[in-house]
Amino acid sequence: MKTFAFVTSLLFVLTQGASSHGALVSTILTLDAATPTVNTLDLSLSVTEMGMVIPLGASATELSGTMNAEIEIDFATGVISSLNLTGGTLIGSEWSMANVPTGNPNDPTETMTLVGAGTTATADTIPASSAVAGGNFNGTEHLIPLTGGTVAPVGVTLAGTDINGSGTGTLTATKNGDQYDLFFSMDIVDSETLAGGDLGITGTLVARGTVTAIPEPTAALALMAAIVVGVVVRRRRWCG
Repeated sequence: MKTFAFVTSLLFVLTQGASSHGALVSTILTLDAATPTVNTLDLSLSVTEMGMVIPLGASATELSGTMNAEIEIDFATGVISSLNLTGGTLIGSEWSMANVPTGNPNDPTETMTLVGAGTTATADTIPASSAVAGGNFNGTEHLIPLTGGTVAPVGVTLAGTDINGSGTGTLTATKNGDQYDLFFSMDIVDSETLAGGDLGITGTLVARGTVTAIPEPTAALALMAAIVVGVVVRRRRWCG
């Protein structure tokens, strides 16, 4: 009777597990090597006067590093239903922007070279979890908070600045042996105030990661059933 009760309970648990494939897992997304179109943020400084946008300078910074992510994935199909960026370590390369007007009223022709250095960042999701449907998610629910960096000679500290995601992002999983290969892509469109002007920040983040595929509940059920049968047979031999 005890053996029967044990088998019944075990089968119930396995059956319940088989009814829901979704699993919440943590992973690390590593940025692809920067190219002119991927993981490079274009920087454009401008001012608006009398309704006209006047460009002041342009530059770019290359991003590298990793983002921590928590995703909900159906291991039976590879379908991802939620994404939560929970941190990470991102680094921006040094950038410079020459011939930017200083705004000196005594010398309107005076210019300076802006230099951004030591830029570091992490990753976050607001709200705590963003829905993923058909491999797509809302990019505006994700951001890259800057944790360090300065811009000389204007003495601007970058920590505390949030760089916002934009548009529709992509997060997909492709089965590869005993794991799923993850692909992440999100556009960046943001504007910040710098040196008396508007700094436009645009680019596309691309990162990849993996999660280990958990055995299907049906396979686990068959495995556990075989174990249970072995236990029952062994018990009968002992009793005999």
